[in-house]
Amino acid sequence: VEVPGGRGDPVFLDGFAFDVTAGSNVELSQTGGQIWTFTVTAVDNPSLFLSFPRIHANGTLVFAPAADKAGVSFVNLVFTVGQLPDITEIASNFTVRVTESNRPPGFELPWSARCVRPGPE
Repeated sequence: VEVPGGRGDPVFLDGFAFDVTAGSNVELSQTGGQIWTFTVTAVDNPSLFLSFPRIHANGTLVFAPAADKAGVSFVNLVFTVGQLPDITEIASNFTVRVTESNRPPGFELPWSARCVRPGPE
């Protein structure tokens, strides 16, 4: 995953996890499906994020890069499906690359100035 750096705004990547189902058609009709979750277990460069990556139930990856940061982070996650005692866990990983933003430098002043034309004396 590669995203441009920014000001800490959230990133939403729809369809990051896809073809995820709550079970077979038979299982869905009998039990309503299984419980499943995505859990991020490790982020090797936490300073890169304002909010850590997470995956919503619909497969959308969401995170917020820290403002004015760039770099790479390796993210480990576990997909868990089922209920005790019958749980299956599948480990996976992905890379997040935040590129440097190319914004011009800026500043803010805590005061304002006004130009006044001198009048006749």
